[in-house]
Amino acid sequence: MGLGGALGAVLTAYALRDLKLSPGELGLALTVGNCGALLGATVSSRLIRTAGLGPVLIAAKSMSGTAVIILATADPARAVPTLIATTGIMACGITVYNIGQVSLRQAITPTGMQARMNASVRFAIWGTLPIGALAGGYLGSALGTRPTLWLIAAIGLLSCLPLVLTKDVRTLREFPAQAAE
Repeated sequence: MGLGGALGAVLTAYALRDLKLSPGELGLALTVGNCGALLGATVSSRLIRTAGLGPVLIAAKSMSGTAVIILATADPARAVPTLIATTGIMACGITVYNIGQVSLRQAITPTGMQARMNASVRFAIWGTLPIGALAGGYLGSALGTRPTLWLIAAIGLLSCLPLVLTKDVRTLREFPAQAAE
């Protein structure tokens, strides 16, 4: 969904201009925060076993939008810890979500079709990143970085609705049996 591209286009300007971080502080905050991906990779299978695949997918998908809300409320006095926390929340959520959804797609797709399915999904997802970056950059210039972050957060949270409203996802507890060849 291009939101990663939009956030990427706005985040550096927001951190350096609005939050008054130095490039070194920004780099440090992003480095430490992105360790959240390691946490997500470590806990994802345990979370899925405990809470169920569907609920974990929904919760993990909502973490990015929630983190961007926190980021949009940041002030310069707490910028570094806020950026570390929000980057960590996003990285953890994205990792847990990707592990769950890729594993689910592989479980329901016949082995002979998995390469095509993965290529199609990657094209659809990664193909939107440049569009999101263009939109994020334009909106960041036109509206300002903070209002653009609020918009990114809202769209990110709205993107969870299809998962929440789909009973088959919402109630999915474990991975389905491997698809027939």
